[in-house]
This record gives sequence, C-alpha cells and structure tokens, in this order.
Amino acid sequence: MLTTKQLILRLHLKVLLIVSISLQTVVASANTALVDKIWGGRLANAGDKLTYSVRVAGVRAGVQVISIGQVTSWNGQPVYSITSTETTTGLFDRFYHFQANRQTYLSVTELNPLFHRRLLEDRKYRATVEVIYDHSNQTATYNKNKQVRKIQIVEGCQDELSLIYFFRHYQLTIGETYTFPFLTQDKIRNIACQISRGTIKSKLLGKVDALVITSDRYKIWLTNDERRIPIRIEAKVKVGKFVGSLIRIESLSPTPYQ
Repeated sequence: MLTTKQLILRLHLKVLLIVSISLQTVVASANTALVDKIWGGRLANAGDKLTYSVRVAGVRAGVQVISIGQVTSWNGQPVYSITSTETTTGLFDRFYHFQANRQTYLSVTELNPLFHRRLLEDRKYRATVEVIYDHSNQTATYNKNKQVRKIQIVEGCQDELSLIYFFRHYQLTIGETYTFPFLTQDKIRNIACQISRGTIKSKLLGKVDALVITSDRYKIWLTNDERRIPIRIEAKVKVGKFVGSLIRIESLSPTPYQ
C-alpha cells in the first residue's frame, strides 16, 4: 500500500501528465471550414522549441520541452513532426521518476494528426501507445502495448500534441466560447473554452499582452500576436495550484523566426 507521501507524489505526477494536454488545450469547433481560417495554410511556428518549468504548490516538479520541426514525410504525405518530452527533475525525481516522450505527425494541408506515439515511464510501469488516424472513415487504430483495437473518432479530432499548434493558427474572437473534440487516451472528449484578453508578467518576455483561454479546469495565456506563444498555464489540483511557465524559446529553423 502506498504511503501518504507516495500518494501525494502520484497526484503530482498526474499533474505532469496534464501539462502536455493543458499547454495544448483549446482549439475552436473543428470542422472542414476551420482550415480556411488558418493563416497561410501552414505552421508559421514550424521550428519552435519551447521549454517549460513545472511547479506544484510552489515546488519545482519537472520540465516539459515541446518542439515542431520542418516539413517531412510520413506514408507519402507531407507532415510536421511535433515532439514533447516531460520528465521529473531534482528532488522530485528522487522520490518518483516519470518520463513521457510523445510524437505526432501533423498533416501539412489539414492540420490534423495522422500518427501519434507515446512512450511512458511511471516508476516501474512502462507503456507504448501508437495511434494511426483515418479521418476519411472517422476511425483510428489504437495500439497500447501491442493490444490493438479500432476506435471511433469525430470530424476535426485532434490529439494531445496537435492541439496547441492547430490552436496557435486559429483566428479567435475575444468574448467567444469555443468547443472542440480531442482524443485523450482512447476516448473522445469535448472541451468548452472562453476567450478573453489580459496581461501577464513573464520572466522571459516581460509584460505581455495575452489571449487568455479559460476552461473548467485550466487557464492558459498566449502572446496576443502572430506567434501565439503559450506563456503560462494554471490548473486546479487537490494539493494546490499547478503552474507551467515558459522559460526558454529556441529556433530549430535554418532562419530563426522573428
């Protein structure tokens, strides 16, 4: 049986699992018309590498790094390769090791996920998950630890990594509420988010004019410019407040994005 301290640490680790979804949460209602509102039909932020410090109740728990590469090919289709690594660090890691490596291939033309892979380490537990999307038939092949099954998806479905980059290129309206579907684990969820405007102080960027996205559990700040950089996320958890803060921006492009 887990001790009280171990139970708290496990809850903290669940918060770390939230970070990739949280930082990538909030797109608008997904449908075929949505792509028409994408700026230029491509990812202007291709080549970004964003690093976040994760804290729970004021204590540093881990780090997440999200990056998107230049155009490559998957199954003969042009795609963007999006990767994310989440890991515990420091004293937290000594008590409870956790690491998740994720990769999504995102369609260049439709900005929807075609393939997703997740490698998970949670103490002694190990898991490998692969998802192959068939958007034309609204199905996905879900393979967890070599146990394969078909699941139903809906039009415009996004995944844990494709969300943030789809959202960063969607033209939002202040005061509107948007809903969208995304695949988390092996289930489709619909999330409603309200859009507002505010300011936030960032150690990295200073005082920033921001788009603020609020759902029932999360609050996310994006720079209110063409880059739409996710600066900060807050989430309510049982042991206090979870905060993910942007601490580094790097360019993977031959020509840095300005």
